[in-house]
Amino acid sequence: FLTASFYSQLASRLVGVDVSSESFRARVSPLNTPADPTIAAVVREASTNSFHLAMLVGAAMLLVGALINAVGIRNDVAKKAAVPSAAAPAESPAVAGASTDSG
Repeated sequence: FLTASFYSQLASRLVGVDVSSESFRARVSPLNTPADPTIAAVVREASTNSFHLAMLVGAAMLLVGALINAVGIRNDVAKKAAVPSAAAPAESPAVAGASTDSG
């Protein structure tokens, strides 16, 4: 993804250069400074833009995952434990703390 974005940006900025050739890709790669100083600024800009795009896609994927987790994950066991069962009668406070001694 990062590489495809990088070379497509280079293709639009470096007219007449075959960015799909193996020799060009061996000399110029994303996130590295090229040996040719005449294209260094273009490569740096394309590399930075590709990196920013990759970070935005990564952040979007994290947000989508968090949304899916918030909506889709259910813990039915914990919900059942939190709700008291209707079959078990609740003790009244007066009976629970009452003493059998009268004196």
